[in-house]
Amino acid sequence: MKILPIIYIALAAFLFGGLPCLAQDAVYEEVKNVVAESPSWVLKGNTLELSNPIGEETEVYVFGITGTLVRHATVPAQGFITIDLPAGYYILKLGNLSHRIVVR
Repeated sequence: MKILPIIYIALAAFLFGGLPCLAQDAVYEEVKNVVAESPSWVLKGNTLELSNPIGEETEVYVFGITGTLVRHATVPAQGFITIDLPAGYYILKLGNLSHRIVVR
């Protein structure tokens, strides 16, 4: 009969719109903090701008579509760098995240 309380919780969550408001706020704040403290990038033309708001260096790898390493750089703690790239398709590995980018 352990399933019965779970059914009641699921039914209450459905009827009252999901998690309690305080829990939703806590989850939102945690996600906001993670996003705010993550390295970020912006592609402007053929220039890749990388910023690092966290307090430690972050390694950046740019791979060609075939997997060959095109560029490697280190973004300093709370710093900013730019990388110029020729037109093409790339995979950007910034910290623990990977992104596909297209330079035209």
